[in-house]
Amino acid sequence: MAKKEKSGDAGLQCGLRVLFLWGVPIGASVLGFAPGVFDIIVSLIASVAEIALFMMRNQNKSGKRRTSIRPSGFFPLQLAGIYMVQLWVLMFSMASDSSDLDLSPTGRDLTA
Repeated sequence: MAKKEKSGDAGLQCGLRVLFLWGVPIGASVLGFAPGVFDIIVSLIASVAEIALFMMRNQNKSGKRRTSIRPSGFFPLQLAGIYMVQLWVLMFSMASDSSDLDLSPTGRDLTA
């Protein structure tokens, strides 16, 4: 019975990790910015990898405890790296969109 509770806690942790992986695209949408395709693809790939890792950890092979592929303390470092890349791409796309605007004054006489 204790094994199932541990698995439930692990499932909750996996769900929270997947939610954190979508932090930048969701945050950008809430703030009114359009997240780029790259941001969404990075979150999707990281989510699929996290779920696959969770499934691999929870496989019971002859009752032996398998060592983890990734230590649990590595996730915050992975998350920080993903956030940095996503925010950099988001800022880069916003800067390139604002450079397309024509900021020159039209119809005004600047000599007066």
